[in-house]
Amino acid sequence: MEGKPVEETFQNIVKEGWLEKRSRFLKGWRRRWIVLTPHYICTFKNQGQYKDPTEQILLAEFSSFFFADEEVKKQNSFKMITHDREFYFAADDTTSRDEWLSALGRVILNTEIKGL
Repeated sequence: MEGKPVEETFQNIVKEGWLEKRSRFLKGWRRRWIVLTPHYICTFKNQGQYKDPTEQILLAEFSSFFFADEEVKKQNSFKMITHDREFYFAADDTTSRDEWLSALGRVILNTEIKGL
């Protein structure tokens, strides 16, 4: 895990909630509590336990994200791409998926504007 200390990361939560995340190697889906901040998307096994994320991903590394239902054969899924990895998430319903994509878009756009 790189970047800011974990406790500093969670002072400005943009969005949080349950999503399924596809595991990197086994390709299975695991339910994770996801926290989006202005700089990171973090995953946890349990809600509200922000000390030990299973992953902490720097948003500045993302190049794109889009719907992935067809690719992974799972409804309400989306894919986030970095220069060296792809991340797959799935929401419980279309509304939740769209809310996550909207929040991600706002945060990433805000990060890019500040970086100019």
